[in-house]
Amino acid sequence: MKKTLSLAVVLCLLVSLFSGLTLVSAAAFSGAGSGTDEEPYVITNTEQFKEILSFKTSVFKLEAEEPIYLDSSYVPITNFQGKLIGVDGKNEIKLAIDKSSSSSTTDHATVFASVGGTGTLIDNLVITGEIKGGTAAMSSGLIGYIASGCTVTVRNIVNEANITLNHTGTSYSAGIIGRIENKTAGTNGTIEIQNCINKGNITTTKNALSQHAGLIGNIGSGGDTIKITNCRNTGKIEGLEMARIAGLVAMSAGNVTYTNCANIGNVVTPAGTQSRVGGLLGEITDGAVITLNSCFNAGDIYSNAATGGLIRSWNSASVTMNNCYNAGNIYCNNTTVSGNVPRAAGLTYGSTGNAAWSLSNCYNVGSIVLPDGTTGTAWSKALVGYGTTITASNLYWLSGSANNAGAAAATAMTSAELKESLPTGFDSAVWTYTSMDDGNFYPYPQLKDNIYVNTDAPEGWNTTEFAGGNGSVDFPYQIASKAHLMNVSKYPSASFIQTADITAEAITEPINGTSAFKGSYDGNGKTILVNIASEGSYVGLFSKVENGSVSNLTVTGSVTGGNTEGVTDSNGKPVSGVGGIAGGVYCGAFTNCVNRADVVSTAGNAVGGIVGDSYYYYDSKTSKNSYQNCINYGSVSSNGSYTAGIVGVAAASPIADCANYGDVTGDTAVGGITGMVYNTLSGCLNTGSITGKDYVGGIGGQLRATYPLNNSTGIANCYNIGSIRAALENASAFGISAHTNSLAFTNCYNAGDITSSGTQILLSKGGGAVTYTNCYALTANAEADGLSGISGVTAVTPATLKTAGLGSAYTVDASVAYPYPQLISNPQTTAWDFALLTVSVGENGTASFVGSKYVKDGISYPITFTPDETYELDKVFINTVEQPDSGEALSVPVSGDTTVSATFAEKQAVAPSASVVSAPFIPDTADSSYTFATINYGYGYEVTGYGILYSEDPDAITNAPETCETILEHVTPANGKGQFGIQLTGELPAGGYYTRAYVTYKNTATQETFTVYSDVIVEVK
Repeated sequence: MKKTLSLAVVLCLLVSLFSGLTLVSAAAFSGAGSGTDEEPYVITNTEQFKEILSFKTSVFKLEAEEPIYLDSSYVPITNFQGKLIGVDGKNEIKLAIDKSSSSSTTDHATVFASVGGTGTLIDNLVITGEIKGGTAAMSSGLIGYIASGCTVTVRNIVNEANITLNHTGTSYSAGIIGRIENKTAGTNGTIEIQNCINKGNITTTKNALSQHAGLIGNIGSGGDTIKITNCRNTGKIEGLEMARIAGLVAMSAGNVTYTNCANIGNVVTPAGTQSRVGGLLGEITDGAVITLNSCFNAGDIYSNAATGGLIRSWNSASVTMNNCYNAGNIYCNNTTVSGNVPRAAGLTYGSTGNAAWSLSNCYNVGSIVLPDGTTGTAWSKALVGYGTTITASNLYWLSGSANNAGAAAATAMTSAELKESLPTGFDSAVWTYTSMDDGNFYPYPQLKDNIYVNTDAPEGWNTTEFAGGNGSVDFPYQIASKAHLMNVSKYPSASFIQTADITAEAITEPINGTSAFKGSYDGNGKTILVNIASEGSYVGLFSKVENGSVSNLTVTGSVTGGNTEGVTDSNGKPVSGVGGIAGGVYCGAFTNCVNRADVVSTAGNAVGGIVGDSYYYYDSKTSKNSYQNCINYGSVSSNGSYTAGIVGVAAASPIADCANYGDVTGDTAVGGITGMVYNTLSGCLNTGSITGKDYVGGIGGQLRATYPLNNSTGIANCYNIGSIRAALENASAFGISAHTNSLAFTNCYNAGDITSSGTQILLSKGGGAVTYTNCYALTANAEADGLSGISGVTAVTPATLKTAGLGSAYTVDASVAYPYPQLISNPQTTAWDFALLTVSVGENGTASFVGSKYVKDGISYPITFTPDETYELDKVFINTVEQPDSGEALSVPVSGDTTVSATFAEKQAVAPSASVVSAPFIPDTADSSYTFATINYGYGYEVTGYGILYSEDPDAITNAPETCETILEHVTPANGKGQFGIQLTGELPAGGYYTRAYVTYKNTATQETFTVYSDVIVEVK
């Protein structure tokens, strides 16, 4: 038997050398077909599958309704030289192979022990189950090894079987192929591996010089051409001491081209080991010629010795890497291994000897995480560890991912920059960005032909509570519904990204409950509808954010809060902390957030369109909160202090490039951007109307020292065009200092109109020094507005404002909606122009504003006329047109330059009068009744009495009221509005009764007396 078997093997090898020779088997195949391309043998069950061993050069089609089941008794097929093609839905091979106790070097745990020949094809199979390998043989999901000098194609293979290795010596194992032998330099075979995926976990139980990976364990150093295309690994690859492991290929030699390949699975070795590890490729041997095109690694790597995110590398090899990236983190498990410091790099650890490496159009966003207490500067780098002959172009790395790049032609980019646009040199035909709406989750540049999709989800992927993601920075939980949003509270320190608008049903409570949110939330440009109302403190979409961040989010709807819980600030004042995005913030960052919700506080302080209370601990020495590119469009109102469009209280909170377009109303310290600020503001603008009692400002309300950072407050590159109204004295464009600290303003301007009950403050007022550098103020009369002689301030008209030299932060474009200086980083979004409003009055009266000022064209401007005592408003003219019945409170429609004038005349005598409320009040007991009346005191007469007439005779009280016997004189004086009431006690008469109000008065000059009665007579029944 042994001799016969050996002869058969020899004959099978010879077949491939003679194209006209056909080997005839002694026994026929048990199934249908003839074994040719036109009529393949059809395999429908396990026993027929085993017959492949006897027909190694034939063509087979796998059409089994049930999985092919191969257990430990199965003898792997050797020297397969035919074709095996699966049929979708009928191509599963289920393994239950345990060779863990075997020490034979040929006792392979796999389906095909070896594959060779010319034109050999294995196509469209799914491998499931479990494999346990022996101590020396190869253990793989599909093939033990492919022989040298052959032409073999393996394609469309999915391995889902987990493989456990019991190796104690050198051996080769993987999810798909253990080894491509490629032994001889003179061979010229072509081996192609296409569209293969390993999903199984590969694990070793013993320390050994084994080489195992997701796709192929080892590729030899011969002359074959090897092409690996569209292949990836998602399984976990785990090794022990001295192992060579990687996501795709553990050790690679020869001439190999990898195109559109990827590793998603984690690659792990425990602390204290000296394994050689790479995300895609592990060790590359001398003389290898390796090309990587459009490949990436996204799996995390846990290692100790030399490690590379894409290639671990070694010695004299030629490597070309083009359009590749690493997104996996590299964790160095311990400080030293046999005296070596941790060595890791995002792309490749490096090369030695005469290696020729070329790297182009690649980037790394993975972090190099070193053990505590080590820096690893000389060995651990963002891109390349070391290399003597590496040439590079267009390499990029994420700022902070390692100490330095370690390669020439390398540029550090922030996460935001890399998410925003393709780096210089990256071809848009190769690279793109994927939308979260398409079910993808990777925010950085993607390879068009090798997209990183969530079907390759990393460990911990959550599709139960979220639409996907694992909560990490690179793979945040995906929020696509209200239910997903309310699960945020379960993971307060995780990362999140919103993939759809959530507006069908409003959010009615903070999504993080009452606990602080400490993670990151990326709104991804989406919108959330809220209808949140609470009587507690810290109310908003997020109640509180602590050491967390919110970005790229829009909120619409309404947020209402009111402090009834007794929460107070350091001064004992009640705090409500109400904001569209967050109620309270400690050590938080807000970027590109937009509030369109109306925000209301019914009690307490600290209310803002974005954030209410942005606080910090005063013993800190650095800024803790930040606001960048945030916009408020909603109305913001409170009856307390510190109310603003962006942040109510901004302690240690630099605010940059923020804008308020909403109307803001509050009590004290009311501002367009912030109510009270302890830090710097830059690149901000306000267009909303800001109204309050005191400390009211277009940019800031109350400006304080940036304690404890320094003793001055700075505002740079900011402007206000909104109307500022203060019921008391302090109203300004930029803000009022509440301390003796210094205020500094640079490249700022005001073009909004400002009114207060006190002296107008057009720009700012400080308790200490106020300095202006290159600032401008729109004014019709600089002297009247108190601007004359202020150093650093230039008075301008609308025409000259357009030519103001405000510096490089501004631009002017006459063709846009706002043709005045606007910030390049924060352009104006609403149409705006100015008109000159001129108000004049005659003698014996005044108006709330008299003079000329520039106001927004198209608004209705409120003016109140106040006559002197004994005088009244006579006539009002708008643009010389008399306004009949205008009243003392006038809303002036401004359309172009507008003039308003008023005259006053001496008051004419007006006789007093009386009116009675037509509906009396009768209690349920019917034992009394109440009549209410109002006295109009008139002018020029003295009221001597008033009250109610009572009569049961309607004719008498109507036609002869002076004859009524019962006159009910008032006892309690009328209130300030002339209103009073009289109670009649006792049961009602059977026929009811009638009442009528009256007033008596006299002419003070002639002493003549009069009595007048109300027109209304009230019947009481």
